[in-house]
Amino acid sequence: MNIFRYIPLMGILLALYNLVSRRIGSSSTFSWDNDYLTMGLPTGAEVTLSYSEGFIALGLIVLFVEVVKSTSVSNFGIIEQILSVLVFVIFLVQFLNSKLAAEPTFFLLTIMSLIDVLAGFVIMTKVARRDISFGGG
Repeated sequence: MNIFRYIPLMGILLALYNLVSRRIGSSSTFSWDNDYLTMGLPTGAEVTLSYSEGFIALGLIVLFVEVVKSTSVSNFGIIEQILSVLVFVIFLVQFLNSKLAAEPTFFLLTIMSLIDVLAGFVIMTKVARRDISFGGG
């Protein structure tokens, strides 16, 4: 069950985006800009979220979880970091080469994946620096 700790969640988000995009491509009634949730606020105002905004919110939640996962020290941290870099490369290649990914939503998810990679690298470096004990004392 611990294997799921080492799977980059951004990769799952990438797969989910591709699944939804392929379904959109086959349906003429669905659009990322369609509204899916309207919330009434106590002030009487209403907030409406589109599928695109909901997916970006999901991406931010996944990014938060990935950053929290980066703070744990484990033997598989480097493997997880390598997999995160691989997921980012897939995001970037797909953004540059696929018409289905030529969306602002996908671009923002690609940026989130980059932030995941950079945060993981910085956090891993900080943790490793703290774990190194220098002799002479």
